Amino acid sequence: MRTSSSDRDQNPLGKALGRRRFLGLVGAGGVGVAGLSVGLPGLAWAETIDAITLGERLNQLAVNYHGSGWTWAEKCQAAQSWAETAVGGLKQDYPTANAARVASGTLHSDMASAPAGSFSWFNASSSGHVVTNIGNGYCINTSPLANGTHFHTFAKNLYISRLADYKVGAYQGWTYRNGVNPQIPVQAWSPGGDDTPTSDWAWNAPDSATQKRVQVALADRNRYSGPQDGQWGVNSVKGIQTTCQNVGYTGPVDGKPGPNTCHYVQVYAKKFGSYTGPVDSVLGPNSWSGFALGLERP
Repeated sequence: MRTSSSDRDQNPLGKALGRRRFLGLVGAGGVGVAGLSVGLPGLAWAETIDAITLGERLNQLAVNYHGSGWTWAEKCQAAQSWAETAVGGLKQDYPTANAARVASGTLHSDMASAPAGSFSWFNASSSGHVVTNIGNGYCINTSPLANGTHFHTFAKNLYISRLADYKVGAYQGWTYRNGVNPQIPVQAWSPGGDDTPTSDWAWNAPDSATQKRVQVALADRNRYSGPQDGQWGVNSVKGIQTTCQNVGYTGPVDGKPGPNTCHYVQVYAKKFGSYTGPVDSVLGPNSWSGFALGLERP
């Protein structure tokens, strides 16, 4: 669907007020050619982000730029631009979904095979319509379903729906790219699939050698700039919490570990570091070894 000329996301860094809000949220580093490619310090391309965090993050970015009155109604392509921005992938904005679709390459017709992070296109008015696929037949979208059967509702007219139930127009197919913008590194999602933190937890910092591994890897990902001495302090823990945001951590980045930090250390270790133990928020050597390995992998 078309985004109006006054609201459409062209260069997210174009207006002075918007630029201050935007840079205050994502950090000033990583601004690429024309200010369009923004690399968030909290997300590396080897990692993936979960769908709920992706929706919340693109909402937060847009509201910080446009103001609290922002909604996604009639702005489906803008949602894709902000989703790309949320993971550091935005290279070019497009005025309509149709314009992006034409530049997106081969259309695949099998709706059921649409992978997480790809884009599905619909023939809805002259502007077209687009959603972000999140795997298992679900999508993040900006048009409410008539029967109200959404599987998750974000703020600002943003939803998770079943792709097969989405009837805004004839299905045109899916593509890996949104124009020249890449596939979004989002994890496949299904209802009720989220782990929940337990009330029993233990931080149990690892030995000095593992602490140093984590510090070195955090520094390589621009999440830590202190000494790499194998002795964690507040800034090391902040880097760990920033890393955990990529798998669903939404707590403060304050350098003070708690049950949620412990939980998502294990979630990260399992997703990226071959950790096979329980996700019980009780950290031990295997949890930390998996966390360090996940950080070290390209």
